[in-house]
Amino acid sequence: MVRDRTETGWSEPYELPEHINSTPLIHWQASVDRDGNLYYGANFGDGDNIYYSELKNGTYSEPKQLEFLKDINAFSPYIAHDGSYMIISIENEGERMALMFRKDDGSWTEPIDIGKYIGREMGYCPIVTHDSNFLFFLSGLEKMYAPYWVDASFIEELRPR
Repeated sequence: MVRDRTETGWSEPYELPEHINSTPLIHWQASVDRDGNLYYGANFGDGDNIYYSELKNGTYSEPKQLEFLKDINAFSPYIAHDGSYMIISIENEGERMALMFRKDDGSWTEPIDIGKYIGREMGYCPIVTHDSNFLFFLSGLEKMYAPYWVDASFIEELRPR
């Protein structure tokens, strides 16, 4: 269920289209850029991958896999509001997070492991605050998961010039 922000608050909840809701093994975390494009993790039978659905004229397109990530077992993407970067969770001998920047031509940089920047090797479900000051994520703590937050200034420090 989703709600749209209105001038007076929030709309009534409504369901996303069936071609989104019927996505097999969709991960619970989704992210939306300022254009309304939806990014999420799902498993169509070939491992976890990142998909997106473009919002055009108020309608979501059929899900498309992010081709540059097709060989990476990835889920729970966070897309920056302006679409300039994405942080994903990668499952490869434990969950870790990686950062990619969108290039001027629309392609993406290679994933950068951000473990050393967040002080935790393992992490998933990234979310950056709207003011871009903090990164929230989950990480293991004594055989359980716990929420963490860190200063997100490293993102701009890593941005290609």
